[in-house]
This record gives sequence, C-alpha cells and structure tokens, in this order.
Amino acid sequence: MKLKERLRLIHAAREQPRPPLVQPCPSALPDDTPVDGTAFEGWQTVDGCAGLLSRTVTVGAGEGEGPRDAERGLWTVPPEALFRPPVSEPPRALLPDLDRLLAEGFPFSTSRLTFFDLETTGLSGGAGTLAFLAAFGTVDGRGALSVTQVLLLDYPDEARFLQKCAERLTGLVISYNGKSFDSQIIKNRCVMNAQTPPEYAHADLVYPARYLWKRTLFSCGQKDIEEYALGIRRTDDLPGRDAPDAWLSFLRTGDNRRLLRVCAHNLADIAGLYAVWDALCRLSARPLETWRGYHADIERLALRYRVYLKRSCRRGCPAPLESEERALRLLETAALEGGEVAALLWKRRYDPQLVENRGR
Repeated sequence: MKLKERLRLIHAAREQPRPPLVQPCPSALPDDTPVDGTAFEGWQTVDGCAGLLSRTVTVGAGEGEGPRDAERGLWTVPPEALFRPPVSEPPRALLPDLDRLLAEGFPFSTSRLTFFDLETTGLSGGAGTLAFLAAFGTVDGRGALSVTQVLLLDYPDEARFLQKCAERLTGLVISYNGKSFDSQIIKNRCVMNAQTPPEYAHADLVYPARYLWKRTLFSCGQKDIEEYALGIRRTDDLPGRDAPDAWLSFLRTGDNRRLLRVCAHNLADIAGLYAVWDALCRLSARPLETWRGYHADIERLALRYRVYLKRSCRRGCPAPLESEERALRLLETAALEGGEVAALLWKRRYDPQLVENRGR
C-alpha cells in the first residue's frame, strides 16, 4: 500500500465516531473493590477531551523544604540539596553536545529548561510502541520544580496527546536516555499520525552519568545514580518496566490504581532528573569541592575537564586562568587518588616525583 493511501485511511479513521472509554469489568476485581475507570482525582480533561487528562504538581518549594506533593511518600529522606536554588551555569565541561550548542549561540537560561520523560507501552521502541504518559518539568528561581503530566486514556486521542507534547518540548530539553528512546518514540508516533515531529535542543544526561560513575556502578540507570550519588531512595515505587502492563490493564478492566502508581513513578523520575542535572552543574562548576560528595570518578572528571579546556582553545576562546588552575589541581588530585592515566599525564608534563611521593 502506498503512503498516500495509508494517510488517507488514517484521516478517514479519525472522522469516524470514537468509541467510549473502556469501562470497568467487575468480574476482574474483588467484589469489595471500588473502581471508577474515568475518575482521576486532581486531574483535568485537556481541551474538553475525555480521553486526555493533565495535572500540574509542585515538587519543591525552595531550599531545604523537600517535596511538597501528593506523592511525598515516594522518597525516604530527600536531600535538602535537591531543592536548592539552581546553578545558573550549565555543565558544559561534562556535556560536549551542550557545549557545542552554546558555542553556536543557543540562548541558555534556567527558566528555559524542560525536564522530559515518557512512559510507554513497551521498551523496545518499535513501531507498535506508543507513549501514554508524558511529564514536563520547569524550574523557577528558587529551585521549585513544577511538573505537568499529560495522560492518554485510550488510543483514539493519541494524535492530540502528541500535539500537547510538541507544544511543551521547547527551550533546552533535558532527559535521561531520551535521545535514543523518548525522542525516537515521539518522532515515530508523529510520523504514524501524519504530524510533523517537533525539533528541539536536547541534552541527554545518561552520557555524562555513565562517564562519571560506570567504573563504580554495575548499572547506570537513573534510579541507580539517584541512590548512589545523590542519596535519594524511592519507596513504594512501581518499576518503569511495569508501566506497559499497568496501562494495558487499565484499558481492559478500568482499574486505575496501578496506572496512578505509574504516574507517581513518572513524577519521581522528573524530580530525580532535575537532581541529576543539578549535581552535574555543581560538579562542572566546583569539581574539586563536590566530587567526593557525589562519589564521582575524579580521574574521569579531570580528563573531561581537560578536554573541555582544549576544545575551548580550539574555538579561539582561551580559558581563564582560574579554569586552567582548576584543571591542573584536578589532574593532580586524580593522580594522588590513584588514577593511572592522570598520574601518567602529570608525571610526563608537570612533576615526575608526584607519583613516587603520593603515599607519603
């Protein structure tokens, strides 16, 4: 079938009357379990569309106050640093793609950051995988994180769901493994729905996270980084791998309890994503003072900072003296901490006695 004919059939299908949302199946649940498949407390319909819901939640409200929302129990004792006033300087040293983007003149400001995460019907990313829940977080000057979630309740409203996602994917989009998964899902589904995929600047935090912690952690998933580097431990969190079954189960039975847990998990992902971004900003701005607190790989940090300064020089932007001194101290510290590559570089260029005296 030719593409033109497929598009004609898609448009024709949209014009047909939409079936009602799947109703609860009483036989699928215990007799004493109250179920309402269309009632979501705190959510509102989007543009009068019953198959699309949205809510906005404030996760943090300033320094030291911790999370303030309905899903407070998702975290044990969140670190107070999670909700400090945001760092105004982006982690250019740790994100080469972002550094190139800013060097080309992209306007950066904390208010233009969009933290983005999807929940989908599968983890393979194939043509049959669609997104049913999207979250978009923005930060104000105090560090408060405002998260807007858009929830798709049934297949017929996917096109409108994608439109709402495209409207919010603006500024600099921050994700964790979003370049290879979330963004591809959005693009694929837009093509399947005859829509123009959104274009936006994108910074994926999975790459610097793997670079700084992969020699210590077996897995560098976002949840692993949160727990190891930031001290964030989630409680009663439904794993992301269970999200597809929760949504499909809702379509079959109308039971929304597990689906609401997926929404809470999605909210926690955005809060954790903001925390990882904040940690990378502080590691880039003050690496010598912060690397121990975040359990970062000091050698990898020193080498990446060194490459960043060289890249700046090649662009004709010599680094300030302060940055050069910081790079030297990072390399020296990494050598003293047992970094073999750092010790070799230092020994060849700066101080042949350093490695011999590091144990004294």
